[in-house]
Amino acid sequence: MLLAAMIASTCLTGCGDEGGTQSTESSMSTTGGTDFVEETNESEMAESDTQSDTTMVDARSLTDDQVAEYAEILFTAVQNLDIETLKNYTEEDDDSVEVLEKIAAAPEYQELWEKTVGQMIYLPKSSVILAKSPSWLFSKWYTIKAEENAEIPDSVRELTLEEVNEFYDTYYDACPYVAGKLSRWEIEPYNDEDTGKLLFDIEQILVPVGFSELEASALLNRSDYGKYGVYLFDDQSSLGLGYDYLGQEDQIPVYQDLLSMDLDKLVEIVESSNPPEDHYYYGYYVQYYKDEANRAIIQEWMNENCVVLRTLSSVEYFYTANLDYDYPADCIVRDERELVKDLNIVNNEPVLWFPREFGEFSAFYQIAKSLIDRGLLPEYVEYTAE
Repeated sequence: MLLAAMIASTCLTGCGDEGGTQSTESSMSTTGGTDFVEETNESEMAESDTQSDTTMVDARSLTDDQVAEYAEILFTAVQNLDIETLKNYTEEDDDSVEVLEKIAAAPEYQELWEKTVGQMIYLPKSSVILAKSPSWLFSKWYTIKAEENAEIPDSVRELTLEEVNEFYDTYYDACPYVAGKLSRWEIEPYNDEDTGKLLFDIEQILVPVGFSELEASALLNRSDYGKYGVYLFDDQSSLGLGYDYLGQEDQIPVYQDLLSMDLDKLVEIVESSNPPEDHYYYGYYVQYYKDEANRAIIQEWMNENCVVLRTLSSVEYFYTANLDYDYPADCIVRDERELVKDLNIVNNEPVLWFPREFGEFSAFYQIAKSLIDRGLLPEYVEYTAE
C-alpha cells in the first residue's frame, strides 16, 4: 500500500485534475492486481507521529492539507488493524477501536478484514480510497441467486464463512474498484474537552467506499450468526421479501427491461409513463435518449463499459469512471493516476421506484453527462417545452 507523507488538498464537491491523463477504459471483467509501494523514511514518519501525538492543536484550525495527513495515518492504521496507533488519535475506550481490536484477536475475522479492507488502495496525495465495490459484490451475488431462484437467508449476516469464502474466491478478482474521497467529514477532528488533545472519530472512515460504520452489531458475532457476509457485501438485510419484490408496482415493475440495458426499451418505458416535461432530467432524456443518433452512441458505449445487476429493491448500473470528470474518481491527482491507470474503476448509479419517480432517471443522466464530458456526445442544449 502507498505510504507517503505529502498530501494534496482535499476536494469537497469535485476534484478535476487539469492536464491529467484520461482514465483507462478497461473491460468490466478485468481488474488490475498491482501492488503499490512507495519508499518511506521510517524515522521521519515516527518523528511525525510522535509530534502528532503530543501537539495540542485546535481542530477547527486544521487546513485541508493537515487533515489529509492525519487521514493517511488513520486509514493506514485501520487497514492494518494497528490498534496502538489508533489509540494515540482517539478517545479512550473508543467503540470503533474496540471493534477493530476484537477483529484483530479473532483469526476468522482478521482474515476477512485482510482480504477486503486490507486489499484497498489508499492514494495519499489525493486522499482517495480505492476498494473493490461492496455494492457490485452484493448485486452480483443477489443476481446469481435470483437467476437460480435459490433459497437465501434474510440477511447476509447469516451467511457461513464457507459461503463467503467460496464467493470471494470466485468473483473478487473480477470485481471493479470504486473510489471514495476521505475528507474531514469522515474522520471528524475535534478537541478533548478536558485535555484539549486533538482526537478523531473513525467510525465512518470506510463509508466513502460503500461500507457501513465500524460497529460491533454488524461486524462481530454476538449471538447466532457469524456476520461474515458483511465484510464482503456490507450489511444487507430484508432479503426474505423475495425475488419478486423488485417487480411490484410501487417498486420497479419494468426491472427486467432495465436489466437488459436496451435503451430502445428505456425510451418506450419513459414515453408510456407521461414524464414531467418541466423536470430537469427531461431535457437530457429528449436530447440524448429519445434522439436516435445520440441513443445509439450511448448504447454502443454502455455495451462495452457498463454492467447492470439487481438487488432486492434496485437495479444497479456500474460504468467506467472518467478520472477527469466523474466524482469522486476525478479527485485522483495526476501523479497517482499513472499508478492506477490499469485498474477498472467504476461509478455506481442505482435505480429505484422507476418509472413512477422520474427523478430516478438520474442514473441515465449521469451516464449521458459522463459521455458529454468525454466529448462523445454533443453539448447539452437547454430544453424548452413546445
